[in-house]
Amino acid sequence: MKRSGQIGFSPFKSIKGDGVNMKFLILLAFFYLSLPLGRASENEVWIPAQKINDKFISAYLTNGNQWCSPATLIGPNVFLTSAHCLPLIGHSKKIQIVGLNNNQKVAIRNTYSHDSIISEDEFFSGEECKNTFESINDKSQLKPSELLKCWYSGGKSDVAIIVTEADFTAPMFSISSRKIDSGEQISFLRYADGCGGEVGNYSLAQLDVFGFQKNQMVLNGNHQNGSTVKNCGGSGGPYFSKKLDGSVEVIGLHSAGTRANLELTIYGKRVFLPANFLGGTHLRSQEVWQWLNQIAAEKNLKICGVNFPCQPVFLPIY
Repeated sequence: MKRSGQIGFSPFKSIKGDGVNMKFLILLAFFYLSLPLGRASENEVWIPAQKINDKFISAYLTNGNQWCSPATLIGPNVFLTSAHCLPLIGHSKKIQIVGLNNNQKVAIRNTYSHDSIISEDEFFSGEECKNTFESINDKSQLKPSELLKCWYSGGKSDVAIIVTEADFTAPMFSISSRKIDSGEQISFLRYADGCGGEVGNYSLAQLDVFGFQKNQMVLNGNHQNGSTVKNCGGSGGPYFSKKLDGSVEVIGLHSAGTRANLELTIYGKRVFLPANFLGGTHLRSQEVWQWLNQIAAEKNLKICGVNFPCQPVFLPIY
């Protein structure tokens, strides 16, 4: 189930029910997703768009009705996004550039993706997921530990790069220089439009790393202080890890997440998803890291943190 204006996967395609109960679940879901977050909490803050655009260049992905969070500049002419965002480019072979007084469409030289994840059916599937459900006695509740085993078809990646004809002189984000562990905290930068923020502004959310499944990282938006970071769009948005000097590097890309009070049928088993778990591609997984190095060498691309040194980047609010 997708909100208008957002693109991304919703793992609720196979929702089953009948009569009043099904209508109640659907109404409850829409009510839940429409609740305003206000200024959020200490775990999420709104950043005015101008504050981002005054410091960085981004590539805007939209087809007029749906959008992804802006692609991140990681080289002079290389932008990073999620693979499932690429269809928004359409047939024009151009992309909108915003930030640092830029408001122009530039030609795309090429796009490359590691895995192609387009279908919602790929969200919860795979043999390991099937075995997990067969081993659960109580099928009424899917616990986070089981969620990790079912994430994204056993851990496929959802990463792509966009190469433009033009080069840009602007701050460039490096791919993370280190791997991170479960329990660490990352920051997720996304459009705030679908998250209760003002249209056009950004949300910077703090999330705990819950675990890893091959090329995917899963993040917990439920905090001990009772606040939550909800799944409300942001596909293609960067996950940042923080260095000792306060600068940030890109450790992942957002793909999807879970929402509360929705029933899902997997392999004929009815379960309820734990809410507010988000996740996407882990850029320092062995496969994705090797692919980034390979594509940089084969296509003669400069990618910060892979084969090209770049200056540290600091976010306006962190």
